[in-house]
Amino acid sequence: MILARHAESMLWVGRYLEKVETTARCLECESMSIVHLETSEAMTELEKIVLVLGLEEKLPEIRAMTNSHQVATFLLSDPTNAGSVVSMAEFVRENLRTVRERIPIELWEESNALHLQLMSVRCGSPMTFQDFHDVFLLVRRFCFSLNGVLSEAMGRDEGHSFIVIGRMLMRSIFIVSLLQTSLSDARGKPDLTRLLRLACSLQVYRRRHGHNPDPEIAVKFLLTAPEYPGSVLSSLLKAERCLNNLRVAASAFRQSCRHIGFVRARLEFGAIVSELELEGTVAVLQNLKAELVGLSEDVLRAVQPSASIPAVRSLYFRPGQQIHDDETTGK
Repeated sequence: MILARHAESMLWVGRYLEKVETTARCLECESMSIVHLETSEAMTELEKIVLVLGLEEKLPEIRAMTNSHQVATFLLSDPTNAGSVVSMAEFVRENLRTVRERIPIELWEESNALHLQLMSVRCGSPMTFQDFHDVFLLVRRFCFSLNGVLSEAMGRDEGHSFIVIGRMLMRSIFIVSLLQTSLSDARGKPDLTRLLRLACSLQVYRRRHGHNPDPEIAVKFLLTAPEYPGSVLSSLLKAERCLNNLRVAASAFRQSCRHIGFVRARLEFGAIVSELELEGTVAVLQNLKAELVGLSEDVLRAVQPSASIPAVRSLYFRPGQQIHDDETTGK
């Protein structure tokens, strides 16, 4: 058994851990890709990354900035941006702190080490292009270390399942959002090599399909490739297994299990691929993203304690003191 507050913290650890690594990877790739571009073109590319990362509400602030360096700093270390790399790394650490008795000590040590390494970045010291690259690489390596500890040192209990569910759902949402944003670009044919690099799948794709990416094949690969751990299908399969294990102990996850099973089956048996051909790629991806976001919210609601549960309070009173009914019932 696991407390609801611990389950919620574990779920957020998985979500934020995946977002930290994803954001750092996207910024690292883009910082190298936009070096040769003019300021306006570079800003346009960074705006696309902002959309991919689900930070649409930050677009007005970003469009008010004058250069890509300011945007990169905002996405890396701005304390007012809850979606920055530094902020999310801090959220990972804070959620792990609340469940320290349920996690391996190595996991806490790695998270705390990342916190200490990012202290200088958090202070807002000026950074060069090489500094940005070094910080992104540092963050990604720490994320790999954290994932390694989760994989090799943590027991396969409910806490581990919640972390995996959080990671896998965020990964699937990111892949669909990346495809949707890239393929809906009004400027013309998308850069599929950059798209695959942002998805950390370029080498895997080239081994199977060669060095000339095809849009249709790339979309199907990122959605349904069973041999690629980052595909939407692979991510949902892992999350579904963990949800089914949790369902044995809690009936609150039945709706989430049915929901994820329905989406996974449509991917696995080709229904979504058929819809891509009939209804248009961008429209289908938009609907799929909405389903995945809804699924993520279903899981989050399932781990939150119901507001209808009465509060239980300890009573301290002296002999002979009268106790009112509302105090004894906790209402």
